[in-house]
Amino acid sequence: MNILQAFKMAWRSIIGKKGRSALTILSIFIGIAAVMTIVSVMEGMKAQMMKQFSAMGANRVQVSIYSWMYDADGNDVSKDYFPDLYEYCQGLREYVIGITPNGQTNATVIYGTKNSSTMQTEYDKQWNLISGPPSLYYGSDQYSACNNLTVAKGRDLAYLDMQSYNQVCVIGAEAAKIFFGTVDPVGKEVKINGNKFTVVGVYAPRGEEGENSINQMDNIFVIPYTMTRLLGGSVDQYTVKVRSSEDMTEVTSRLGGFLKGLIPQGTGGYDVYNEGQWQQYQNETMNTISMVLGGIAAISLLVGGIGIMNIMLVTVTERT
Repeated sequence: MNILQAFKMAWRSIIGKKGRSALTILSIFIGIAAVMTIVSVMEGMKAQMMKQFSAMGANRVQVSIYSWMYDADGNDVSKDYFPDLYEYCQGLREYVIGITPNGQTNATVIYGTKNSSTMQTEYDKQWNLISGPPSLYYGSDQYSACNNLTVAKGRDLAYLDMQSYNQVCVIGAEAAKIFFGTVDPVGKEVKINGNKFTVVGVYAPRGEEGENSINQMDNIFVIPYTMTRLLGGSVDQYTVKVRSSEDMTEVTSRLGGFLKGLIPQGTGGYDVYNEGQWQQYQNETMNTISMVLGGIAAISLLVGGIGIMNIMLVTVTERT
């Protein structure tokens, strides 16, 4: 029997048992589609996650300080340790690029008819961010260096802004688009919780247009951390930007030793961790999820394969 005859026989068998053939093809289709879908989704999620990590910048150490002591206003004194931590990092310039708080506040931003308290997050058909409430961060003069940002217009926050309690802010590219449109924001005044702040600079976008998660990261207002007294919120977490991945362990160890001597025993504590460890943990978690879902898909393929073998056995038996 040649190949042509075998093909004709198989075709007649398929046509003769349409229902059986359709169910067999469906089982094959579902099994393969399940595997391809799971692999594609997981790889896409991992790529998106790594893109966000890349946008924030690599070689970062996160420092968290907590205190059980309170000042006269009822606020914990964690933020009072930052000037000493700042000066210490200035002395580690061979290892450290910069340090900044990364605290947030839930203040309301108003400019003209734009009011962040009434904004809903909206995207267009290409997933470009149209509008949405911005995130307000407290930062130092080294915020941009620690978060992989560059100033496109105006200037960055300055050390004098912290010391003089200047009511200024630098905004992200998406925040500039949402609040000011085509108008140059530099020099304009916005109201944050009713207090006037002058926009002194605009950061360049971190991602490509159409990447909604990255665009949302650019929808920010960065305010001097000394404005906590005016706008509320807390500053107890800090980001330290390290020059190279080889220095991460050295910097983490030095920061831990410094904070151990800085914070009196019994008044609070601290945590210092390498952000790369968090990225590694995220990758391991994603790989575990991929394995579990892949196992489920493999079971689907196995069941489909058993069904196909059963049909083949029935067909051969009938032919015999």
